[in-house]
Amino acid sequence: TDEVWIGFVRSLPAGWQDYLRYFRYERLEALAVLSRCPDLLPHVERVPALTVFLATHAELRGTEGARWDEINAVYDRGNIYAVLEWLGLPATPHTLAILADEPDPELPRGQLDHIRAALWETSHHPLAA
Repeated sequence: TDEVWIGFVRSLPAGWQDYLRYFRYERLEALAVLSRCPDLLPHVERVPALTVFLATHAELRGTEGARWDEINAVYDRGNIYAVLEWLGLPATPHTLAILADEPDPELPRGQLDHIRAALWETSHHPLAA
């Protein structure tokens, strides 16, 4: 229930509480991203729509099972742009800007491949850089 969720969230660090307020339907997925990849908090705070891509990484990459350790390793060895590339997204500031402008971070899971394709189309636009 919402009451139980709110009580649980109050026990978390303040930064996590603020971030989780963005989500109503994907809140467990957002919590999974935070608990498995806590170093990504500054990025998903700025770009909450990135959360659904991270939470569904296994489906997007066509792997069996979650690869949280792999995400952390990619981030540790690279940066957020390396993670974008790992997710199959254009690894550009423009991608982050577009996703940051998304008013509803709970992107529909069934549309993520279409959104990803659209981001690739805009990344090749001369004004996208």
